[in-house]
Amino acid sequence: MNTSKEARKSVNPARLRAQILRLITRRRVRGATCDEIEVALGLTHQSASPRMTELKQRGLIESIAIRNTRSGRPAYVWAARRPVTGPVAGQEG
Repeated sequence: MNTSKEARKSVNPARLRAQILRLITRRRVRGATCDEIEVALGLTHQSASPRMTELKQRGLIESIAIRNTRSGRPAYVWAARRPVTGPVAGQEG
């Protein structure tokens, strides 16, 4: 059994994008760093970071500040660009 292949199959990018976007939207102007999202949703960096990139590329989130992570390193703080409802949340493909 190839565990990395199985792991890739279990990741649903659309579902993760939607979860991340909901979290960022709920946090409003406070936003969230990728590190904060990983902790809040129990994700690895390897799962969260690509979904953040996809949300940014789709114009759904934007960087609004820089805040330190748990390790003390600076990180972008992301916030929703506009109210998001339904499939626009990245649930398609």
